[in-house]
Amino acid sequence: MRRAATVFTVVLLFSVTAAQAGDPPTVISVNIPPPVPEGASAAVVTLVRSGNLSVASHLYYSLSFGLPGAPPYGVTDRLASSQGDVYFAAGETQKELSFPLRNADAVWTGPTVYYLYVRSLDATLLQGSAAQIVVGTIEIADDEPQPRVVLDDVVVAEGAGAATVGIRATLDIVAAVGLYVYLEPATNAHVIVAQGASIPAGTTSANARISFKGNAQAEPDRTYSVRFELRTAASDAVQQGTINFTILNDDINAEPSDVWMNTGESLTLPLALGTPLTSDASLIGAADPPSNVALTPSVDVGASNGSLKIDALRVGDTTVVLRVDSPQRHSNGMLRVHILQISALIADPTSVQLRVGQELPLRVSFAPGQPAAAPITVQSQNDGIVSVVTPTASAPVGGDAVFKLRGISPGKTTLVIYSLTTGQPSSTSVAVEVLAATSRRRATRP
Repeated sequence: MRRAATVFTVVLLFSVTAAQAGDPPTVISVNIPPPVPEGASAAVVTLVRSGNLSVASHLYYSLSFGLPGAPPYGVTDRLASSQGDVYFAAGETQKELSFPLRNADAVWTGPTVYYLYVRSLDATLLQGSAAQIVVGTIEIADDEPQPRVVLDDVVVAEGAGAATVGIRATLDIVAAVGLYVYLEPATNAHVIVAQGASIPAGTTSANARISFKGNAQAEPDRTYSVRFELRTAASDAVQQGTINFTILNDDINAEPSDVWMNTGESLTLPLALGTPLTSDASLIGAADPPSNVALTPSVDVGASNGSLKIDALRVGDTTVVLRVDSPQRHSNGMLRVHILQISALIADPTSVQLRVGQELPLRVSFAPGQPAAAPITVQSQNDGIVSVVTPTASAPVGGDAVFKLRGISPGKTTLVIYSLTTGQPSSTSVAVEVLAATSRRRATRP
């Protein structure tokens, strides 16, 4: 990050020359310049002496890329000289250190920071220490145009699960150093994570990525602000900004989504679109197969809720697909419609007479027949007179359910027959009479 134009003044807390007892110490202060433009001829640092000026002083200085405390080294890439000696004569108060600059590049590389070290060469005055004293930094400001990154706002369809979308990060000029586009990870339930992009030196673009999570619920569109930074290799931010990440709802919900109807019935279901219908959009319903139902979808422009009228025409299972199509979005939803036929239960025979211990079959069917196998239950109102061996059986498509009746004791009762899977409860009854068992008498001679 570019530093503010500030002059740093650091006082070295050590004496640099010998002095008589009782004399004030000699102190060196260093004026550090503000950031120096790359195109300047030199960076100038002023050393100022104060205190006891009656003696001479000998100092050593050096510049380094190293961190504070690291030893100085080398001539740098932008400074023609980086170390030397400074001599103060008695009475002398100021010395200038001039570091000539070299401006070899013609593209932006970012600011360069150097550490300035100063120490006294009179070790006896430092109690034998040769420690180097860091007095500040010199910053060389790049005078070429600073690159800026452009990231466009993102609009995506929600989908039903996790997904990742690429974001193109483009520099407006080429940089001579590698840069990194940092995307701040989101903390909400829909934008899961953001992945930045490295832009190599000499190139201008790379792909960042944002992962997000969708669902199957009709809800309003959601827009999130994603913060980004353009960073140097040293993680200094040279640009900050935000982009909008918008997730478009693409769901239509019907309640319920699984419907049972009888032929000839009509039913109106509420629909949730999540977002208001625009004037250039339309709500469409389609059935597969199309001959089983008639559909009438309805929603007003500007409304986010509508309705769907279903007329059951023929027996069968039907898939209904709902769509909203517009230049901005494509939303869809689905429901299942099961259409049954209102049927009556027919028992054969309609009345039964049997004897104690005798077993007879009872056949029960639907009229008209159901499109799928359906369970039928037969219950005796008096199991002490007649019992049903297997009280529940399934009637196949177009066929009968067969029950076995057994006479228990003489008397009259009723069988109740019902099924709850015909779209509406259906029932019938059968009268039963149980006679005493026939006795065989042995013939006797007269």
